[in-house]
Amino acid sequence: MKTLIKTLAIAILSLSFASVGFTADKDMMMKDGIMMKDGQMMMMKGGDKMMMEKDMTLKDGTKVMTDGTVMMKNGKKM
Repeated sequence: MKTLIKTLAIAILSLSFASVGFTADKDMMMKDGIMMKDGQMMMMKGGDKMMMEKDMTLKDGTKVMTDGTVMMKNGKKM
């Protein structure tokens, strides 16, 4: 009887950890963003990763160039 209870408890814990892992992966894939990878600017849109082909202006007015330069709304370059 104790073995059965232990087995069920381990199975339930395993399933709960697995579902948390899948949820985290799904949330991570759904985020949009811009990043530099291997010297190239990439963008993530709806879970799809693609090369950034043209300069972009973000909602807050920040401009991101294809060479990785970032121009803040206040004119500061990074």
